Amino acid sequence: MHALSDQSSAPKRMSALKALNNCASHCGLVISPYIKYPQLFTILADLVKTESSDVSLEAIRAIGALGAIDPHQYKAASSKGSSAGSSAGGTVATTDKAALSGKKGAKRGKRGRHAGPPPNVMTVLSSDEHRDTLVGDIVTDSYGREFSGEKYYIRVSIEAILNILNDPAETLAHQQAAQSLISMLGPLQTNGAPFLGRIVPAVLRAMEMAPPSQADFYVEKLGRLVCVSRQLIRPYLEPLFELFDSEAPGTERLQSALVGLVEVLAEALSGDLGSHISTVLPFLVSVIDRDTNESRQVTDRTLHALRILSPSLEGYLFLVMPRLVSLLDLTITPINVTESTLGCISSIVTSVNCNSFASRIILKLIQLLQCSPTHQLQTLVIDTLCTLMEQLQDEFTLFMPMISSTMKKRGIIDHAKYDRYSRLLFSGRLIPKEAPRLPPLLSGDTTQADAGLGLTSSDGMPKQFVNAAVLRRAWAVSQSMSKGEWTGWLTKFSNELVRQSPSAALRACSALASKHPKLNKELFNAAFVSCWTELSGQYQQEIVSSLQEVASKPDVPPDVLQTILSLAGYMERDEKQIQIDLKLLGEYADRCHALAKELHYKEAEWMLEKSYETIEKLIELNQNLDLHDSAVGMLNHVRSEQPDIRESVEWYRRLQRWDDALAIYQRQEAEEGPSYNNTNGQLRCMFEMSDWDALLPFFERIWRGNDHQLQMASANIGMSMAWTLGDIENMEFYMSKLPNNSNDKSFCTALLSVYHNKWDEAKEHITKAREEIRENLVSRATESYSRGHQLVFNCQMLTELEEVIIYKTLPDDTQRQGAIINTWRQRLKGMPQDVGMWQKLLRLHSMVLRPILDLDTWIKYVNMCRKSEQMTIARQAIVQLLQDEASYLEEMHCSDIQLQPAKVRFQVHEYVRLKTLMMQEEDDEHLQQLQHLHGRELGYLTADKSNDMSVNSSLDRAIRLSQQPALVYMYLKYKWAIGERKGAFQMIEMFANDYSSKVGFDLRNPEAFADNIDARALDSHNGHVDAADDARTIHLLSRFYFKRAEWLVNIQQTAKMAQEARAKAGLGTSDESYSLRQGSRTSAGARRSRRGSVLAGSSIGGMTVSSSGLALPGDTIIMSQKEQDAEYLYKLQGDRIEESILESYRAATVLDRKWYKAWHSLALQHYVETQKYDEEHSSVTADIIERHVVPAVHGFFRAIQLSKSDTTLQDTLRLLTAWFNYSQHESVAQAVRDGFSSVSIRTWLQVIPQILARIHIKAEGTSRLIKQLLVEVGKSHPHAILFSLYVAARSDHSKRSQAAKDVLAKLHDLLPEVVRETEVVSRELIRITLLFPEMWQEALDYASKAYFGQNDPEEMVRILRPLHEQARKPVTLREYHFVQMFGTELAVAEEHVRHYLEGEPGPNTDVFMQQAWESYYMIFRRIQKSFPEPTSLALKDTAPMLLQCHDMHLAMPGTYDPDREIVHIGSFNPVVTVYPSKQHPRKVKITGSDGNVYEFVLKGHEDLRQDERVMQLFGLINSLLTRDSETARRSLAIERFPVIPLSSNSGLIGFYPNCETLHEIIRDYRETHNMYLNLEQRHALQFAPNWETLTVSQKVEAFEYALSNTPGNDLQRALWYKSPNAETWLERRTNYTRSLAVMSISGYILGLGDRHPKNILLHGSTGKIVHIDLGDCFELAAQREECPEKVPFRLTRMLTMSMEISKIKGTFKFTADHTMRVLRANRDSLMALLEAFVFDPLASWQYIQDSDNSDDAAMAANRRRPPANANANANGANNRINQEQLARRSAAGRTSRAHYDSDDDGWLVGNPKARAIVKRIHDKLVGTDFDPNKQLGVADQVDHLIQQATSSDNLAGLYIGWVPLW
Repeated sequence: MHALSDQSSAPKRMSALKALNNCASHCGLVISPYIKYPQLFTILADLVKTESSDVSLEAIRAIGALGAIDPHQYKAASSKGSSAGSSAGGTVATTDKAALSGKKGAKRGKRGRHAGPPPNVMTVLSSDEHRDTLVGDIVTDSYGREFSGEKYYIRVSIEAILNILNDPAETLAHQQAAQSLISMLGPLQTNGAPFLGRIVPAVLRAMEMAPPSQADFYVEKLGRLVCVSRQLIRPYLEPLFELFDSEAPGTERLQSALVGLVEVLAEALSGDLGSHISTVLPFLVSVIDRDTNESRQVTDRTLHALRILSPSLEGYLFLVMPRLVSLLDLTITPINVTESTLGCISSIVTSVNCNSFASRIILKLIQLLQCSPTHQLQTLVIDTLCTLMEQLQDEFTLFMPMISSTMKKRGIIDHAKYDRYSRLLFSGRLIPKEAPRLPPLLSGDTTQADAGLGLTSSDGMPKQFVNAAVLRRAWAVSQSMSKGEWTGWLTKFSNELVRQSPSAALRACSALASKHPKLNKELFNAAFVSCWTELSGQYQQEIVSSLQEVASKPDVPPDVLQTILSLAGYMERDEKQIQIDLKLLGEYADRCHALAKELHYKEAEWMLEKSYETIEKLIELNQNLDLHDSAVGMLNHVRSEQPDIRESVEWYRRLQRWDDALAIYQRQEAEEGPSYNNTNGQLRCMFEMSDWDALLPFFERIWRGNDHQLQMASANIGMSMAWTLGDIENMEFYMSKLPNNSNDKSFCTALLSVYHNKWDEAKEHITKAREEIRENLVSRATESYSRGHQLVFNCQMLTELEEVIIYKTLPDDTQRQGAIINTWRQRLKGMPQDVGMWQKLLRLHSMVLRPILDLDTWIKYVNMCRKSEQMTIARQAIVQLLQDEASYLEEMHCSDIQLQPAKVRFQVHEYVRLKTLMMQEEDDEHLQQLQHLHGRELGYLTADKSNDMSVNSSLDRAIRLSQQPALVYMYLKYKWAIGERKGAFQMIEMFANDYSSKVGFDLRNPEAFADNIDARALDSHNGHVDAADDARTIHLLSRFYFKRAEWLVNIQQTAKMAQEARAKAGLGTSDESYSLRQGSRTSAGARRSRRGSVLAGSSIGGMTVSSSGLALPGDTIIMSQKEQDAEYLYKLQGDRIEESILESYRAATVLDRKWYKAWHSLALQHYVETQKYDEEHSSVTADIIERHVVPAVHGFFRAIQLSKSDTTLQDTLRLLTAWFNYSQHESVAQAVRDGFSSVSIRTWLQVIPQILARIHIKAEGTSRLIKQLLVEVGKSHPHAILFSLYVAARSDHSKRSQAAKDVLAKLHDLLPEVVRETEVVSRELIRITLLFPEMWQEALDYASKAYFGQNDPEEMVRILRPLHEQARKPVTLREYHFVQMFGTELAVAEEHVRHYLEGEPGPNTDVFMQQAWESYYMIFRRIQKSFPEPTSLALKDTAPMLLQCHDMHLAMPGTYDPDREIVHIGSFNPVVTVYPSKQHPRKVKITGSDGNVYEFVLKGHEDLRQDERVMQLFGLINSLLTRDSETARRSLAIERFPVIPLSSNSGLIGFYPNCETLHEIIRDYRETHNMYLNLEQRHALQFAPNWETLTVSQKVEAFEYALSNTPGNDLQRALWYKSPNAETWLERRTNYTRSLAVMSISGYILGLGDRHPKNILLHGSTGKIVHIDLGDCFELAAQREECPEKVPFRLTRMLTMSMEISKIKGTFKFTADHTMRVLRANRDSLMALLEAFVFDPLASWQYIQDSDNSDDAAMAANRRRPPANANANANGANNRINQEQLARRSAAGRTSRAHYDSDDDGWLVGNPKARAIVKRIHDKLVGTDFDPNKQLGVADQVDHLIQQATSSDNLAGLYIGWVPLW
């Protein structure tokens, strides 16, 4: 990677490319390099673009050698790399901060990056805010308002220069960049302060990357930076002081520069360096000591610095003064340095007390005076003595005689200053003077930058004149410019824009920009707009005309067009539309392959003019952008909006829907007659559909005719078809007819040369083909990998063709051949599942590797065809495999068979035996066909219509000859898929029995085989087969039995549905329409598969395949045949079908004991049988326990043991269900105990909530086992369980609480520190969830409603009692303060309540309660007045113990992952922010041991255990979506965040960074554009002022009126404005639409409600939707009496308008379909979790209680009751209110949560509401949610949901706070 990026050596890059090619071809190092290093492709593409021919071609060879990785896999790797990069970038910023605070922090940050967990959604990176508000030159929070101005220009300029300084590849430009940056900051003054924190590290990094000779330059620039910044630099000085190492640097220039830096630092800090003086002084002393130059210039400079530092030298004289005194020696010190030393000593003596060094200094001065050679030096010495006299006062008199004597000796009779000072000293009037403050020698000279300032902008910034005449000459266009000169014109124009910009910041970059093209390009938009606003309208029009003229030139380079498009997008966001027509902008984008930009303009054009051309272009663009869903959605949208529109064949061609396009071509031909375009179009369609039988007559007619133009056009198709079918003769024929300009001619020529073994000629044409690819690869691949993927695949084809040559030229080098084959297979693994690509590669491989010897690859290919419903191609491959196998075995039979391996000998023997038997069974006609086994090869053979044998029956006979069980298995799956289910099932039973007899397996007694499978080596009659082959047969046999069981389940379901359909038909209901609708939506691939085949007449094992019987019946017939086959087989199995299913699954587990899928299915089938019996009989017998429950438990344990981490949840939940439901049976309990040791302890981490919910189960043995399990889990993974255990320990339920405490006590003995820390952190966090004033205010509100509104004193006392207990035990300062204020009133009120409860009911005791409420009311009023709503809380007042928590053993909440290094809690931020919303959640910041800051939302009033289960469900859904190819390709997932419950009504939620609610986005957008926030509501009320009294139809009318009179595009426009460019906008819009669809369907299954705009967030960087506040589940919101939510999910106008043109018919609809399909296909997994959710009393109590026995107040008290917080802190306290007395007065029969908390009877399976919820979820997952008697398909079901969600009738009746008008 480094060598490829090294721009200094072309040979080095060439060597690196060759090494990369060799590693790929020889070692199989393919695909994976792109995953590990996603930037590798960009590097290679750049080499192709910029390098010489040889290097460029070698780069293309490397691209081909590495393989055409799946674009979606590459995108995922790139996203991961960029997120890691952004994380690294964020960590670099964090490290910068750490560097500013010392090296220790930097090291910690580094350790966190490499060893810590991946970027967490809670992590707050310091650079996030910067990236979000300015990306490139776009301000992303402008919402369309003008953002350009001087401050913006400053920011853009500094950012652009910082990008250069931070780029290691731009080291040559670093010096000039630093110079420009410092000169720019001079006139900016305080406006540059926000950037200092990034400028200082950037300059330091540039200094590190620069050669040592340049270090002094950067140090000088840092010094000037300090000069111009002064006090503003103070927070960022830490890394500067690290430059002063104890040892002085080597060069004098660097020493001088560092000394100058010391001076300016002292000046900026007013001479006070603080603790850094201890770093600086040793450096300065070292400079003096090491200065050996005769002139001692550095010493002279250092002395000047010491004079500036003199006020700070107190306490450091011992270090400095001896060096200074030693310099007063003329024998070693020049006179000028001696003079500087005297001045330095004078400054120091004046600034600090030097009495301890006085004698030493004075004696040295006297010596100097005695030998001073000049009068000037004498004067300086005496002046220094005078300075000492000032400071020493009377002590100086001791030295005066000696001084006078020396002066006389030197002839100094009279010295005026000395004499005056002496007189003043003796008279006591000599006053010490302060030393004058010296300026640093280095200053921030900004005169040059200030020159030319002539104006001031509106924001007070300096502004310069724009010379329009000079600019005009720059934008002028010459008519005779060549292609290469256009780039020069743009560079010249850009340079002049920067040079003439009115912005001083931009002008400061002009010198650098003129030499640095990258900077020039980055500043173009800003410089253009800055000049544009200063130019008159005439000049503006001239510029636009010039730009249009340039863009209209056919030879203008793409870079110039890209620049114009970028400018247009920039000005659009800056509220300055450039006057260029949308169509022209679209054309520019098309010419430079800027597809996202073109899509943006074409969509805008569509809104103005809905033309055919625009439709075609939009479809093509979406298709090219790999947005197939959007392309199809566009077509569907046009059809629905304009049902009478004439369909164009081009629409379907661009969508690659070849069958639909062919139908239109055929219809046109029938109406208008044949034509060149029509015939050519039909040829293309038939070829793409691989419909050889239909294509042959066309080719015969074309080549018999005289239409040479059509022949030339069809030659390419003929060549491809001939190669696909292996017809070399026709390949050569069509090759001769190919036009010279054909794109594939070079490759085809090379291909034929390889066939004819002309190696040199082949290589020559391969090189030519690479040269032809080069230009297109540069233009497409540089835009995006997905755009260039087809060309990358072509590169791979060329590389593999070269490898075919190597393979053929090295027939004896089996090792090299094996390496080539392995490389081919590795490439295929990483390629997309594209049938066409695989088909070409396999045909290429088959030139040297026959298919039967590459069977695994071909089987994957056939399965791919089957799954994509391309059955014709699948059957072709099957025929080819069977033919090749037969040919291979015949060849082996005719050769010397004894020389072959035993395995081959056995296969040949079996083949001959089976062939002989079949020949004896067949009639004469078949016998004749068998005798011509090899008479014909696969080729252009017409169908023999007279042949009465169907193709499939011929294949059935041919497959019986196969000696490859894997091939047989693959064929049977194909046969089942094409609808021949009866035959497929009968054949699978036949082959299963056959293979079972061969390996000695008895289906009725599988245990016997299991007992002997390890012991037996080989069976007696299989002694000639090796053990490996025997093992493969057994492995495949397990698949046969497993598939048999699956098919039986399908047969059972289909037969029952058919019976129910007939029963309904008797009532007048039929499913025929449903069958027809299902058929009408069959994919193109399925319809393709029903056409005839060219394989008619092909010889397979002696039997001819005919096409006469191939055409599959119509859709309705398929469904009917399916039902007929199912009923036939169902009746054939009889009552044993359930037993047969279990029998087959059991056989699969015996034959493959390590197959997860078999064990899972067996256990699940046992579980289903148990549930079925339980529902029918309301209980289970001991026989059922032994037959089904115990095997289910064993099976689930085995499945868990064998499964991957993302598949264990469903099995674990089913296991828990079986365990808890039947734990009273000893055999079940024993099975569970036995299974615990067989699975990893990590298995239970994902079901901790479900286990803790049953911790208090009645069954003593089960309870003991649960506790034991929790202890084991806690011992290994304490961080995953402790918070949950403390939630249970704080439960109101005594048994549950005690059970949790028992577990905690055992864990405390094992892990005392972690347990104690968890208790402290959770308790203190709960404490700050609600403060005393908030608790009492809210509790009194609820208590008053309970007492006065419901006449329920029991509830009132229950609410207030814990608060009285807590008030008697204050802990924090705030609590003490509250008790001091209200303690007396609270005691009085509590006493009145006690008297009320002790007395007999009646008027006398009612007085006590009245008096109590008088006190409570007074407290309530005083709290309101005395305690305003807080905005922040100090931990020292609210939770002081958290401040003491440092470097804890406890893991950061929500981050624990057993596979990664633990991030521990480092410290808590001392201030907690309080949100101003209704419930006042807190924002808590915790610093982790990795140096990152983690943010949490601390919520009260809510039970987050339910949200925790919802996140668990979303995690399961994500794993299901990841495993499905279609959803994984679209990267579908639900955005999740950590949820950590702390108590029954409080907890932590991981803060999702970079998100805004939809409400906030729309509010900000409307504020920017001066629009009312409730604009739609105003219109609705204008139409109908009495909204609340309207009928439903009237509300609908007013609702639609409001929509019709408002645009509703706020969110759509906000998405555009928040994106820096069209590419980012498109990606975010796609993510937005997909994530909205995924969450809509998932939320519908869950029954999630309350989806108002404040509960839906939009992620700023990705555009993905994030849902919060997941409290309303299971359609609770739909059951409200007032304003029920009748919509399944939120899909209002604003949400749909933010999608593509097709709105919900495109990406949203297809994503929703795929999501629903995956969820329905995996309904067993989802039901396992959702059943556990519904039947969990701790999470679902509010859904399953009877509404007749509860009321809204009780619901509210349970859902958001405040006392639970108090209960958590006062649990176990003595109650002063007598419970019996309270019970005597309470109203009986009230339902509370405690009722469900106290349930000990297992899962609440008997509750009717719980069963109804489960039934409702099940109906959703099978498609009977709208009509229990009618099962909808996925597409129909989603259509119904969308219709409900968008219905005005449903939306108009919603609560106004839900904001349905948005």
